[in-house]
Amino acid sequence: MLPESSRESQIQRWPGLPVAKNDFFSVLSSIGNALLGFDRVRIPYRYKLSISIGLLSVLVTGGALFFFYNTIYDTVWTQMTRRLMDVAGTGRSLMTDQQKSELATLVLAIREKSNSDALQPSSLESIDAGDVAEGLSDTDVEAIEKRPEFLDLVRLLNQIKDGTKRDGKRLIRYAYFLTALPGRTDYHYLQFVADADYFAFDYNENGQIDEDETAADPGTIYNASDYAALHRAFESKSITADPVYTEDTWGIIISAYAPILDKDGNVIAILGLDMLADSEYNLVNQLFWLYIGIVFISVLLTVSAAYLLGGLLTRPVNLLRSGAERVRNRQFDTEIQIKTNDELEVLGDTFNAMTREIREFSSNLQKQNQAFFRFVPTEFVEILGKDNAVEINAGESNNVRMSVLFADIRSFTSISEEMTPSEVLDFVNSYLEVMEPVIHDQGGFVDKYLGDGIMALFINADNEPTSSNRSVDAAIAMQRELAGFNHFRIENGAIPIRTGMGIATGDVIIGTVGTQSRLDTTVLGHSVNLASRMESLTPSYGVSILITEETFTALDNPEKYCYREIDTVIAKGMKRPNLLYEIFDSDPEALKEIKLRTRPHLHRGILLYKVGQFAEAYAEFKAMYDLYPEDRVARIYLKRCKRLLESPPAGDWEGVMRLQRKG
Repeated sequence: MLPESSRESQIQRWPGLPVAKNDFFSVLSSIGNALLGFDRVRIPYRYKLSISIGLLSVLVTGGALFFFYNTIYDTVWTQMTRRLMDVAGTGRSLMTDQQKSELATLVLAIREKSNSDALQPSSLESIDAGDVAEGLSDTDVEAIEKRPEFLDLVRLLNQIKDGTKRDGKRLIRYAYFLTALPGRTDYHYLQFVADADYFAFDYNENGQIDEDETAADPGTIYNASDYAALHRAFESKSITADPVYTEDTWGIIISAYAPILDKDGNVIAILGLDMLADSEYNLVNQLFWLYIGIVFISVLLTVSAAYLLGGLLTRPVNLLRSGAERVRNRQFDTEIQIKTNDELEVLGDTFNAMTREIREFSSNLQKQNQAFFRFVPTEFVEILGKDNAVEINAGESNNVRMSVLFADIRSFTSISEEMTPSEVLDFVNSYLEVMEPVIHDQGGFVDKYLGDGIMALFINADNEPTSSNRSVDAAIAMQRELAGFNHFRIENGAIPIRTGMGIATGDVIIGTVGTQSRLDTTVLGHSVNLASRMESLTPSYGVSILITEETFTALDNPEKYCYREIDTVIAKGMKRPNLLYEIFDSDPEALKEIKLRTRPHLHRGILLYKVGQFAEAYAEFKAMYDLYPEDRVARIYLKRCKRLLESPPAGDWEGVMRLQRKG
């Protein structure tokens, strides 16, 4: 288990070297002069050119082969570890709940029978890294090995190993379960729970079971202090693997570790899989010496041919150099013309083919970036302080103050029951196509499409209205656009729809969750939950837009909106009371006018309601009801006042209602 190494190549300029008319081989000759002192001795140009090309051959061939070697080296170990991690994940998925329970039972049994002297710090520190020591007595080992759960786990481990057979041979050399020592959280010392080799298997097919083919006894203590990936498996509760090979008493191996979790998400033990990598290690080493030989032979041949071909190489290579420079400067439409009827012409054609592939790749990459931002808004990348999506990693986040808007189609289930799945999808997409531009026009962006719902975010920005203003303006505009959408539906024989919208303002955490192979964006915070609750409460009060007190107070000029106080509630799942306001600018003019006329009665009634004067409050709500009997808010308060007059509340009454359901 070796730390990953970083490799960085640096290109340095040679100061003070003459360049004759951009002649590439004049540059090489100058390098030779600087290295070998040819600038003080007159040497024929072709000799200097030959030696310069020889030096170039060493640099180019050696560098290229070194790059290929490292690429192959990394690829070999990366592919092997990925494959091993897949096997570990598959093996973990094979475990049933009963087997996990058996594993937990076995771990407890081993801990109860472990020799306390063997678990002392002094005894543990005497174990060399990668080595083992006995943790149980022979009697206890035999007793555990006879337990049915132990045998069941050993069969499972062998089933995992059998699943990796190729040409009749197992690719997995060792399979085992390891658990942490009780009372230790550094995971430097672990105990074996079960080993697949308990069922003897002749791996090298020599007719006998060798020492390295015997199983580790249950309870055996293992010094894993050098195995960072194994520690990470315990800590992160995710599958890990050694980045490259490791060498210990059992040979050169690569390992993968899959944590086995109980129902509460706690690590019971680690499923470890080791694959012997001696043959791959030897093959990579042989490849290294083969590359050294290739470099040496290449230099000899290049220097021998340089004298004869030097003159012919100057112009084509210079063309290649200038073409490569243009490609380096992202001029991917570069093409060069070499007509020498030899390998140099092929090289030129290959160069042109390469630039075409680069051009196509660059174009595809741009398209992929555009496609990416259809799923993750550019605003999200900007909030995380990144220049592009490539820089985003799992776990990155930022604290932001914003307004969160939830919108949802009412009675969507009953509406969709009358449609085919295809019609439902067309209906939802047509609705979202109308709503999304409105959000964008008000400076917001859609974070998620929630089936028939929308979650939109509005961030405070310089020289712009507050996020509260823009979110409320967006909600009003969305309701007005919905009216046009419904007019279109009615013309086409469909029923109109209604939507509820909730808005909350506050500090949230916006970031990414997931792994390097699968990421998703998320927004967490009290305001997110509160906005969702506001939306779910809209049908209860018979309104279209509900906002929180924090959103209302953050408005630049609340009086520019048609609003009215609705209620003070503690929504289900929350502890603090929230003052709710309705925004009804998007209501039809007649309805808006009647709400404005009844608003004084509503506000006076709510004030009296909160101070416990229920009879007086009832009178205000009754006057409101007489003006507008269809107002559900008036009916709600009339029922409450009547109930409270019949059964007065306790002395700590503050007019706050605790809701027992979300909507």
